[in-house]
Amino acid sequence: MDAVTKTTQQVQVSVLRTHLPLALFVFGIVLVAVVLAIPGLRDVVFTIAESGPLGAFVTGILYTVGFTAPLATAMVVDAAHTTSPWVLALLGGLGAMLYDLLIFAFIRRTTTISFFEKVRERFLGRPAITWTLAGIGAFVIASPLPDELGSGLLGLSNLPQKYFVPLSFLLNGLGILTIALLIR
Repeated sequence: MDAVTKTTQQVQVSVLRTHLPLALFVFGIVLVAVVLAIPGLRDVVFTIAESGPLGAFVTGILYTVGFTAPLATAMVVDAAHTTSPWVLALLGGLGAMLYDLLIFAFIRRTTTISFFEKVRERFLGRPAITWTLAGIGAFVIASPLPDELGSGLLGLSNLPQKYFVPLSFLLNGLGILTIALLIR
């Protein structure tokens, strides 16, 4: 393989890594439009959202996944009319935290054998960068944006798992609670 072919492949992989999360999020918005436009699908989604504690837990899991975050936000909006915002925040935050923990653990395991190890060695010895990554990650987790990025940034920031778990629960719960209270 010559140098040009190798460079072209590296650029293609880089573009894919850069644009895939955005493409999945946009796909999620399109998915919400399609689901809301089809009465049968809309009824199924909102039945799940309004099914009490289990619905809040499932909504929380969907709230963290890139292409289902917009759908989960619509589910929170719907469920806020029939379910206590505090129940939504508590159980949705729990579901979201469990998914975030999977991502956090995955990033931690892959950092020893991948690109992230190089990033860690070069940049993360500096406290300002570590705290900036942690702050950006926390903001992303609290928002209805996909949590993969936020969990990954917190995983890179050397935050111990014992602090990540309650932080993820709190941030996701606050994000869900904010949406639910704004609707009421």
